[in-house]
Amino acid sequence: MPLSSGSSAFLRPLLQVRRHPVFPVLVSCAAPALLCVVLLLVRRLITGYLRLEFLPFNLLLAFMPVLFFLISEYANKRWQVLTGGVLWLLFFPNAPYVLTDLIHLKRALGDTAAWLDLLVLLSAAWSALIGGMITLRLMQNRVAAAFSPLASHGFVALVLLLSSFGIFIGRFLRFHSWHAVLKPHEILTETAQQFMNPGQFPLSWPFTLALFALLLCIHYSLGAFARAVNTARPATAAATAGAEPLSARKPVSAGNPQAFGG
Repeated sequence: MPLSSGSSAFLRPLLQVRRHPVFPVLVSCAAPALLCVVLLLVRRLITGYLRLEFLPFNLLLAFMPVLFFLISEYANKRWQVLTGGVLWLLFFPNAPYVLTDLIHLKRALGDTAAWLDLLVLLSAAWSALIGGMITLRLMQNRVAAAFSPLASHGFVALVLLLSSFGIFIGRFLRFHSWHAVLKPHEILTETAQQFMNPGQFPLSWPFTLALFALLLCIHYSLGAFARAVNTARPATAAATAGAEPLSARKPVSAGNPQAFGG
């Protein structure tokens, strides 16, 4: 039975993702996510009880920005691009949010359980963070192409600042991404109360700004690392393959696999 045009537009990213230039990077993000699940099962076998069972669901939410980015990438109509972009922004905080799950590490459970928990949490955090930051870099490239490099850096700062607020809201006020649609007034009221009364809620501003600074460092450190690797690749290897050295190539578009380090 043929798919309708609307369904086809939203399923196309799932069908074409293997041909997307960043697919190998996404696979490398999925590997630690799988490792996280395997370690959870190993932990259950060794310790006799299950803990951190919420992580697979958090990882599912963390990979939603990748899905929505691909939807906007392959969309044919403007409203589909905008819808994918808005949903990407709404769900993006779920990726760096997994970093805060490290708070669940408890040494009091004993060395065996604590070390296994640490490996589980680090696997989940790395997988979610890299997947999210890849989409942020690709979105940044879109903004740079449409406007200017300076505007793209402002875009990154704005997204990460909003994400830091979102992570605070999720971690301390216990709201989720979909509550932005279901309970917008409640979110605005409680968030305003937190940030407009720093004496009563002393953690709100320090946590949000410190997390914002950390995410900025991570984003630009990953970009610098990718650029360094690309630039250091021997020109002779590229010449042997009949290709132009990466360091001599012109800036690439958002869809290019080198875009993360561009």
